[in-house]
Amino acid sequence: KNLCIISIMILLFSISACEKMEVINEKNNVEEKNTEVNVIQNENKMGDFSCKTNKGNVFTLYSRNDKKPVFINFWATWCGPCVGELPDLQDLYDEYKDKVNFIFINCGDSEEIISSFLNEMQGVYTFPVGYDENNEIAMKFDITGIPTTYILDGDNNISDKVIGARSKNDYKKLLDKVVK
Repeated sequence: KNLCIISIMILLFSISACEKMEVINEKNNVEEKNTEVNVIQNENKMGDFSCKTNKGNVFTLYSRNDKKPVFINFWATWCGPCVGELPDLQDLYDEYKDKVNFIFINCGDSEEIISSFLNEMQGVYTFPVGYDENNEIAMKFDITGIPTTYILDGDNNISDKVIGARSKNDYKKLLDKVVK
């Protein structure tokens, strides 16, 4: 009986830890990485940011000229709900990648950990992953729980902000509002 109670408490703690990721800003110990961030410019517009990706390029939000909507997902390899929604997000990416720009910003994992995670999945996940090893982007956008997803229209206006994991169909409804 006690073992059951302890197991339930550990499970609840694990779920809480994923959804309440606390980002600590130790300015003296943060080393420069390949990220550049401006804060959210106003309530409706996403601030600009840049990050190196697993595809070997740099994703910069405001340098896009295509006016396509943007799907931004903040996640981590150690977060159960984040990893749990990845299969649906891969399906979403496969279906919308020609109509929507996707970036999956990893919060806090090193490039090596991300590469190892993606290699273990044996090519299942083909979406672009942005590196935010020091949580600079997550801190600027006040990401306090993951997964967190922003859906932007073609002018970088925030259409929706979703905290927590969702299904492919939930995200499709939100993307269909901004895809023309």
